[in-house]
Amino acid sequence: MPRGRRSTGVCAEPGCPEDAIDNGRCAKHRKLVVGTGSRGSTYKWRKTRKRILERDGHQCTELIDGLRCPIKTDLLDYIERVSEGGSDEDKNLRTLCALHNLKRG
Repeated sequence: MPRGRRSTGVCAEPGCPEDAIDNGRCAKHRKLVVGTGSRGSTYKWRKTRKRILERDGHQCTELIDGLRCPIKTDLLDYIERVSEGGSDEDKNLRTLCALHNLKRG
């Protein structure tokens, strides 16, 4: 088993006896599952993220007394959370600094 990874039992792939290391699958079968890995690992998400950050000038979009927050950042925020029906569409994403992201959370 690769160093630094935590075993979570046997691989969920039928007939595979290897130890599961991520999302219930071994290293060999993990890559076969569509949508595994963190959100930032897919090509489509990286392109979307880059586009939104460039659109917002890598600057927090929160308004303070009618003026835009001056903090430069690379954090994205969902206006409507995915768990509440939001999507990865551009109109649902914005750039927020860590402080405003925490306040929103």
